[in-house]
Amino acid sequence: MSDNWDMDIAPDGSPVELYRHLPERTEDAELIHGLLPESGSVLDLGCGTGRLAEPLARLGHRVTGIDNEPAMLASLRLATGICADAATLDLGERFDAVLLMSHLVNAADTSFVEAVLATVQRHLAGDGFAVVERYPPGWVLTCTGYTRTGEGVRY
Repeated sequence: MSDNWDMDIAPDGSPVELYRHLPERTEDAELIHGLLPESGSVLDLGCGTGRLAEPLARLGHRVTGIDNEPAMLASLRLATGICADAATLDLGERFDAVLLMSHLVNAADTSFVEAVLATVQRHLAGDGFAVVERYPPGWVLTCTGYTRTGEGVRY
């Protein structure tokens, strides 16, 4: 990986190259897989580089990943990527599971969060389920910075 991080940043400011080096969320994928019907459909809002979408697709699910950054979606191999805004998305389709396991629901703009949650509801099958990963308000204020290196990547 280049030491020049400017080359690894997407136009929206996302650190694409960093996300490509983070481990897949295989444990989360296994938990979700256990709740889905065989070959169930999954909508992953804010899928990024597919850390959750790709393992779910490998487990046999039809996964549609949504991100507003094409450079993130370029990492998808098994999941279908769609470049779109999660707050206004309307695919005209319902899914067995809708995942919102990204920063989107943690935004300070409550109207944006409400719009994204409406997207979840709009795409969820009647007998489906949603998984929403949310941090408690004020959580970010408790974080402290640190750096670590693993597998030749500085985090």
